[in-house]
Amino acid sequence: MGKYKERYKFPKLSSILALYFTMVGLMILILQIYFTISFSLPIHVLNIAGADGSRIVLHNNMSAKDPSYEELKAFLKADLTDSIPYNDSFVCSDCAEVVHNNAEAAGIRAAFVSVDFYERDKGHACNAFNTTDRGLIFVDCTAPSLYDLENNDAIVIMKTGEIYKLEGLFGSHKFFDSTVKRYKIYW
Repeated sequence: MGKYKERYKFPKLSSILALYFTMVGLMILILQIYFTISFSLPIHVLNIAGADGSRIVLHNNMSAKDPSYEELKAFLKADLTDSIPYNDSFVCSDCAEVVHNNAEAAGIRAAFVSVDFYERDKGHACNAFNTTDRGLIFVDCTAPSLYDLENNDAIVIMKTGEIYKLEGLFGSHKFFDSTVKRYKIYW
């Protein structure tokens, strides 16, 4: 046979442990990257339908910033979403989706808000903005105004267990007679 006999040498335990922990570290890194990307994507598809039955799609601008109250008012005054007729083909969820996406496109961080009421089977949708000087502001751009047909934007006083109170932002006044059961904010 030959002069040389090959003998298998087992690797040292420290080498096996180093390889194991390297693999575990790589798996953790891959999971961190996956979850970071998954939860910070600029598109958020909600399980809420618009008038046509399709799901609401929020387009987030990763560089959007929280506005001041005056910047928010200027955006809402210029935004024409509230001029779209509210009917069977364009409902509150559509309106809130459009306002959200318009705000984000303009560099303003916005949220879509779904609202459930005690007195109604159907929910409602509006928007929220975290202003730098007045904190969280809820805005409803859907309900028709009785006094101002040019601008239907309203600030919402939103508290669970209380009436969904609307205050016209540009001189208009709206009425809503339902009590907030719960609401959820989607940033």
